[in-house]
Amino acid sequence: MRKPIQMFSPDGGVGSAFKTAGNLGDTTADEPVRRCDVCGGEMAAKDTFCRNCGHKPGGGRTDHEKVRMGAPQTDAGKHADGFFTSGGSLNGEGVESGSGHAKVSATKDHGPEVRISTVHGKTAGGRRKNAAASDSGMGKKDAGARRRAKKNVVLMADIKTKKVKNNSGVGMKELIRDIHMEIQEGTLVALLGTAGAGKSTVMNCLNGMDLQGVEGRVLYRGVDLMKNFEEMKYLIGSVPQKKIFHAAFTPEEEFTQAAMLRLPADTSEAEIKRRVDQTLEMLSMTGVRKNRNSKLSGGEQTRVNVGIELVADRDLLCLDEPDQGLSPNYKHELFEIMRNLAHTYGKTVLSIIHDVSEIDMFDQVVMLAKVDGVGRLAFSGTPEEAREYFGVDIRDAYALLERDPKRFVK
Repeated sequence: MRKPIQMFSPDGGVGSAFKTAGNLGDTTADEPVRRCDVCGGEMAAKDTFCRNCGHKPGGGRTDHEKVRMGAPQTDAGKHADGFFTSGGSLNGEGVESGSGHAKVSATKDHGPEVRISTVHGKTAGGRRKNAAASDSGMGKKDAGARRRAKKNVVLMADIKTKKVKNNSGVGMKELIRDIHMEIQEGTLVALLGTAGAGKSTVMNCLNGMDLQGVEGRVLYRGVDLMKNFEEMKYLIGSVPQKKIFHAAFTPEEEFTQAAMLRLPADTSEAEIKRRVDQTLEMLSMTGVRKNRNSKLSGGEQTRVNVGIELVADRDLLCLDEPDQGLSPNYKHELFEIMRNLAHTYGKTVLSIIHDVSEIDMFDQVVMLAKVDGVGRLAFSGTPEEAREYFGVDIRDAYALLERDPKRFVK
């Protein structure tokens, strides 16, 4: 029998989680295992491909790499309000019927190139504006947009409306309308909006967590989240505002516990350690891995929140005001690390924010406005394009949207 893996409890105690025949599905405790010759992960004798990296021994990777989607073994330790919750082409292959994997058109290029998506909105003269225009209409100054447009779109929303029952229980209330946007792989995206414009509602549609009452569709890697959310949710991580870590844990203990709860039960101790080390490095927390979470700075504590999802290799990360309460220097450091997750590691990071002091660190800005009590899309594009579109600095665009939202809503 394989040796037990230590589990940490909030009171500092240590327990054990045995990987026995009882929690390995149809495998047995004595089943021989082998190592993937690409990533070193454990493979059962019957496995035809590595569940960690998709490698097929003797056959290399297929044209469409497979992304492992092992279900977490328990909901224990998950945050109760985790309603906020990675990239390929939207014309991907979809979910295989009856399987625990999804085929995707994976990209190999996660370099630091800036990516943008289609700009939706109107110019001052009323003309529609599109930053991802066809090559035929582009001049030299748009060469960068043409190059960036080649990046894969991993998330696409075409939401006609979302309605819920009125608080009285009689009739329906419309929350958002005509939300159309595309988000590309490996980008840091800011979701902004005036009060009551539906930022949280839109976020929970984009991550598939609350699509009830939606007319339209939300595609992630070409897969309809309304129909296949249960198969795709393991690629999506939600990071709430409130702190969800254990104060008595260290970041290393927190990520180890999170990995054991979120990864398949047959994940080896060595693989869990590798993922924890990688997460600490990605979040620039190696130097504080042994410090108690309660003693960390505000910015570091926010990164622990992110790491709880990141350690399970979520490719789409959705953050709810992660900079709330942070000083300017910690805020800058946080978004610098989030941008690095996108540009260096290929993660797609969506963040609801209010303070736009660090807006130029974002690749894309999505701005919502409230029109006749309904959240509408006012703008989607780069920060530079937002300034050109509104004719003022982004912080001043709020006042314009409050005063005359219909002017900017298509």
